[in-house]
Amino acid sequence: MSETAELVERKKITNGCLLAALITVGVVVLLGVGGVLLVNRSLTNFEARRDTMGLRSGLAVTDEHCRYSPGFDGAMWAKFTATAGSIDDVFDLSRVDTSDFDEAGYQFNLVTAIIDPWWDANTRTLTGGESMIGPNVIRVAYADNGDGTLTVYIYWFEV
Repeated sequence: MSETAELVERKKITNGCLLAALITVGVVVLLGVGGVLLVNRSLTNFEARRDTMGLRSGLAVTDEHCRYSPGFDGAMWAKFTATAGSIDDVFDLSRVDTSDFDEAGYQFNLVTAIIDPWWDANTRTLTGGESMIGPNVIRVAYADNGDGTLTVYIYWFEV
């Protein structure tokens, strides 16, 4: 084989290896980004967490937000607006006792600060309280919007 043919062959091999490396890096990046988006979606999927929050079946909600923090002591916080005349209309009363959700000026006393921009519970005057949902604690606060809707804040955690 001539020297020129040998150089052309080496260049083809080098280009092929570079192309294979670029394709591999591209696939890894796409899988990584897709994985991050999938994990983020599972940690912020309000609809997937309705049962955990003990919401009434068929409850109409808008402007829903949710963040689930899994782990040994999992926690979740959510905010949504519900079409409801009272807080009793929001929850499945066979699972959540709403009788203590009547404390005026209720404030969430959280060990860790919630930094999600949609969590504005500390800027509103709320009514609320605490209950158990199964073996876990649920803290609920809400504001009556005066139009047949309630803005509801939930902080749920494992005990």
